[in-house]
Order: sequence, then structure tokens, then C-alpha cells
Amino acid sequence: MSIVGVVTLDDGVFANPTEILHDHLQVPQFLPRTAWPTADAAREMQSAKLDPFNLPLDAASSKALFEKVLTMYRHLAPMPPFINNGLSYSGIPWFLHVAILHRLFNGTFGTHRGLSVMEVQCLLAIVSYGTHESVAFIKPYRVKGLPDASMPRTKPNTFEEVWNPTYDMPTKLGGFHDGNEIRGSEECKRLVWGRRFIVVPIIYGVNDQWGMTVFDRFSGDLYIFDCADDELKTQRIDSCIHFWIEFWNALGMAKTFRYFVGRVNRQPSVEDSSLLCVIWLMDLLRNQVGRRISSLDEGAIRQDKDVCEPDVRRPLQSSLHLRDWVPLGCQAGRTSLMGVRRIIRILICNELGWRHHDIMNRRYATWQGATMPSPWDLLSPVVEQLGRHGNQVDASIFWTGLGGPQFALAMKTAVPPYSSDQNRRHYHIPGHERHLIETDHRTLSSTRPWTPPWTQNIVYTPSRPITRPLPAVHLRVSNLVPLTETNTARTRNFTVRLTNTLAREGYEDLNQPLVITFDRIQFRQDRRDGFHLRFALSVSVAGGEPVETEVIIPVGEVPPI
Repeated sequence: MSIVGVVTLDDGVFANPTEILHDHLQVPQFLPRTAWPTADAAREMQSAKLDPFNLPLDAASSKALFEKVLTMYRHLAPMPPFINNGLSYSGIPWFLHVAILHRLFNGTFGTHRGLSVMEVQCLLAIVSYGTHESVAFIKPYRVKGLPDASMPRTKPNTFEEVWNPTYDMPTKLGGFHDGNEIRGSEECKRLVWGRRFIVVPIIYGVNDQWGMTVFDRFSGDLYIFDCADDELKTQRIDSCIHFWIEFWNALGMAKTFRYFVGRVNRQPSVEDSSLLCVIWLMDLLRNQVGRRISSLDEGAIRQDKDVCEPDVRRPLQSSLHLRDWVPLGCQAGRTSLMGVRRIIRILICNELGWRHHDIMNRRYATWQGATMPSPWDLLSPVVEQLGRHGNQVDASIFWTGLGGPQFALAMKTAVPPYSSDQNRRHYHIPGHERHLIETDHRTLSSTRPWTPPWTQNIVYTPSRPITRPLPAVHLRVSNLVPLTETNTARTRNFTVRLTNTLAREGYEDLNQPLVITFDRIQFRQDRRDGFHLRFALSVSVAGGEPVETEVIIPVGEVPPI
């Protein structure tokens, strides 16, 4: 089931008055390499052995690794985004990017362990190609304190949290994985300025459970990808919400936003979560085909988070199109994970120039006997047209049923045809028979040494907390139901639903009904003052502490004894 809600803070938007938010159009599944090495050179790179290395690198190790990669990949042209900034992109030098991907393909995938932070960041750099003006990628954030059975804990089923006087509520604790806080800094302002989407990967606790968050500044929507089990789902969602409240407050934009957690299949294991985050993000920001989720969807759960008084309660619908991480043509479970791994392997082969790797050329036959094209069969026509038509391809091969051109699919799966009836963010415009795929290094990356003219707004602190105006209270009973099936000879039970007649529209009903229990009922008559009724009263949403009392019920004039 999907989970949606509103986080109520101040009114306002997530852009400065002079800021223009950039968006991107339809892009390919990933940026196709246009400069390929010869067959002999590709096979040499593919079979080369890379000695183990540990991160971060010291000066000597960095020099040795640079020289090794330079020798191994001397015939490989860097991908265009790296060319414009001194062979560095997204803060990662080209030689290190190549070394990490080489080790990921030949090492990590063979061990079935989870991806490291740097491996995830290299894959996210690839995902970002062609969207760098509209998407800001922030380093991963780690939430503290998964439950640990070996240590006594005050709240064994929650992440670490502390009372936060800035918002008058408890918030989850955490920090960026490298220990450097950038929220509200000049670096953060440069990263965010002009970009519609902000991406922050989330790591929960110490067992490397990964999640992904994407904030759409234009619509004020937060998207949370969570593929773990249900036990701590609410805690994980809360930790993401708390992060983004703090993120925007540090920039002076503690504004109301909506959040959407789409329904997805559960991960096969925690070690797979990082890969699934990458695939989900590719679908959300590159392929952009899926369905918009709504608070009115069947089974959808709405959980609003009111830091301040909420406004009128309205239905919610996401601005972006979401889909599950399970690749097309796969069933949930291990077969779907095989499909994910295959897609990532093909992406890496494109990045490293491994044109002749078996995974790039193998064709699979379906159960019906049809032969599916290999990844190179899908990639080569696009590469050919890019070289022939000045970075443009025919609309007939650009638009597909999965978004733009698709090069990596699960085994025995064909690319579905484009349809204008699909749920997708971008559609082919009739008459536009060519579509640009940007491969020029001069437009695929940029640096921002300047400080943007960020408007100075209120940043809330413990000494200057955000106000929490609460509505006036005037309660009335809207529904009372006797629970006769739980009654005994000395017990009576009721549920009462209360309504605050002064609350905002849509928020009048209290979330949970009250349970009222009269227990240990005793009744006796006294001729002097009437009937004596003694009982224990409990009022709460679940049980409550009983309070014993005795009341006298008068019956009029009682003759003297």
C-alpha cells in the first residue's frame, strides 16, 4: 500500500524570488557511449586485473591507482561529463570512477554483498548524465540507531531520537556519511540553486539498509523509496521527513510539503537495497513512466505530520510518475533481482567501453521462440544516428513504452512500443521527428564557483522555535457504539468518536476513537440517600489506567428508618 501525507510548516514555496527552476525533458535510459575502443583494446580492458585498494586514498595510493588505471584504460575516452572539469565529475576523478566500477563489476557483484557508498555514488553519477542542470545530488545521509538486541535500549523498536525544541517534537538523529554537515552552507546553496529536484540517499543504522529520497521543489513534493520490511517502516519514513524539515529550515525554507511513499515489492535482502535504489531513481528521473499515486487510491494510507496548524484537508496526488523497482518482464523475488543486476552490468559495460563483453551481445529466446535483441543491438542504432545526425535520433527509435531509448532490459524482454495513452511525464509531440540526445561535453557538466543570491529568510532554532498555533477546542460526540460482545456481568464497554467543531475543514474528527470501559461495577441501595454505584472507569484510545469512583443516584424522598 502507498503512504501519503502533508507535513504542515509555514506557508510558502521552495524557491527564491529571483530563482528559475530548471527541469529536463525525456532522456535515454542512460547516456550511450559514442567513442568506443577497438575490439582488441576492449577485451584487454575487460580482462585486466586491478589490485585491491581501500578508500579514502592517501597520496601514494592515489598516485599508484591513477597510473594503474591509466595503463589499463589507455584506449578509453572518458565519458563526456568528465571532460569539461579536468577529468572530474560529481566530485569523483575519472580514474577513480573507472577503478570503482571495474571492481564493482568483477568483485562486488561476485560476492553478493551490498554496495559501498562510493559504488553507489559512481552509479548515481551515471544516472545524472544529462540532468545536471535540473537535479542536485547530495551525499548520503545516515540515520542513527537500528535496534540492537545485544544492548539495552529505552525504545527497542525505534531509531535514535531526541526532543527537538525547534519544532516542539522528537526528531530522529543522523548525519552525512562523511561527517561533514552541509545543510544551509554556501556549498549547499550552490548545489540546490536553479535545480528542481534534490536527491539524497538515506542509509539506516549500521546494517546498510538503503533508501532514496527525491524532493521536487516546484510542486513541494517529497518522494521516499522504501523497499525494506514493514517492522520499522513508519520510523524510516519519519526519519526521512525529519531530515527534509531540517534541510529546508537550514536554508530558511521551512515550508509545508507533501510526501509520497509508493507501494513497491520488498527487497530480497538488505544487501540488495542499494541496487534497487539506483534502479528506482533511473525510472523516476530518467525513464519517467509510471503512475501518479493519490490519497484516493484504494488501500492508500494518509498520515499527515502537523508541526504547525494544518490547512484545509484536501486530496493529494503526486506530480511525478512512480513505478516499482521490479524490471519489466520479471516476477518479484530473485528473478527480479537478476534483472536489476543485468541492467546495472550493461550500464557499466557502456561506461567502461566493454563492447565485446558477453552480456552486451547475448540474445535470448522467449518461450514462444522469438529472439530478443542484445543490448548492443539496441545501443548501436542510436550511437550510429548520434554520429550521423549531430546528436539527434529519429523519434521512431527515441520514444519507447519505457520512456526514452532503452538499452538494458531483463532477459527475454522486449522494449514495449510507445503509446500516447501511457501514464508518463513526457509525450512525443507530432511533427518533431528528431530528438536531441546531448553528448557534447561542454553542455553535460558545469561548475558553480559563484555564490547564488539566496534570500535571507527565517531559520528556526531552539531559541527561536517555529510557532505551533493550535485550533481552539470545542468537542462534541459524533458517534457512540456499545461494544456488547466484550461486556461481562460487571463490565460495560463503548467507543466514542469525538469531533472538534472549531478545527479546520477535513480535520474535525479526532484520529482515533476513545474506548470507554466501566469495570468492576457494584450496585447497592441505601434507604438514606438512594442507590450507590461503584465502578472503575477507563478512558483512552487503548485501555488506559482505571480510576475507581463511587456515585450516588438519588431516588427522591426516602422514609426514615
